[in-house]
Amino acid sequence: MAVEMATLLAETNKACHEARAAGKKRLGTRELAAFLSSYDAIVSAGLAVNPDPVGRKRNYLEKKSYNIAIALRDRRSEATLFARDLSIPFTNNEAESSLRMAKLTERSPAASRATTRPNTSRRSAPTSPPRGSTAVGALDVLARLFCGDVWTPPATT
Repeated sequence: MAVEMATLLAETNKACHEARAAGKKRLGTRELAAFLSSYDAIVSAGLAVNPDPVGRKRNYLEKKSYNIAIALRDRRSEATLFARDLSIPFTNNEAESSLRMAKLTERSPAASRATTRPNTSRRSAPTSPPRGSTAVGALDVLARLFCGDVWTPPATT
């Protein structure tokens, strides 16, 4: 079922890109209905192949596949939003990579270099950045982001 779902999502994402390129705000009614119908059928098939085991608990892989099928069923509106509203991207890779680019660290460059050497002492890592450090906490970065003030790391020379 995973391959079928991945294929369906990839094909629908491609159709969304083509619709955006054509200047459309949404997929056609028939195309969207076909996608949602296929989505529901794949989720139903995923639940059907994951029945409750008799006389035992689910093993690790059974739990994972069952939980994915349940999540896709219960979060249908969120999982298919990209197809219903073309202003919503299929992934949030752009947002994730923007955050990933900013070093979200509480440690100074000198403290991070110190961790590459063998630790012979039992002292713990510093809990706050040294004076004069340009480190910004992860929560501060996120708070600034939601206020429209995007933090960028200082240029290094």
